[in-house]
Amino acid sequence: MHTTIRTKLCLLLLLLGSLLYAGSDYTTYDRGIGAQAGRLSGTGLSYHLRLNDVSAFQTTLGLFYESDEFYLSLDYALGVEYQHTFYSDSYADWFAADLYWFAGLNHSGSMYLADSSEYSTDFTPSFSFGGGFGVEPILFGHFSLPVSFGYGLFYTPSSAALYRQVSVSFLAQIGARYRF
Repeated sequence: MHTTIRTKLCLLLLLLGSLLYAGSDYTTYDRGIGAQAGRLSGTGLSYHLRLNDVSAFQTTLGLFYESDEFYLSLDYALGVEYQHTFYSDSYADWFAADLYWFAGLNHSGSMYLADSSEYSTDFTPSFSFGGGFGVEPILFGHFSLPVSFGYGLFYTPSSAALYRQVSVSFLAQIGARYRF
């Protein structure tokens, strides 16, 4: 019992010490990994790379696989965004924020295979691009929660008329990343 309390106390002190040390300069961390969820950015694992003080690229890759004895489903998404910071400020040693505009591209698709008396395959690709504005609060120099809003144009090729293949919709995206 005393060993677990000591272990938890040591881990807590280590965590607090690292958080206090990490808040010194948030601009030195130019890379980040985490997760992203959004229709334009894609839903999955993301990688963030700052090119300089105002420019950054973000890439998101998502793969979803599901199957049982009657069907197989595979969905994928690949999103790439350019982000340009137009305002950045550090409010304390442990809190900073960036305001940015973004432009992005996405390619996604889904494949469905059904195992029945007739073997059917359905593949649906989708292409999109869009842009908008976002805010990225940065906590303790390493942790950030980017939130962005904008509009996107989505194209899903099919045999329908062109105006049914294209849609424009509002975007709301969120992520969580560790910067290093």
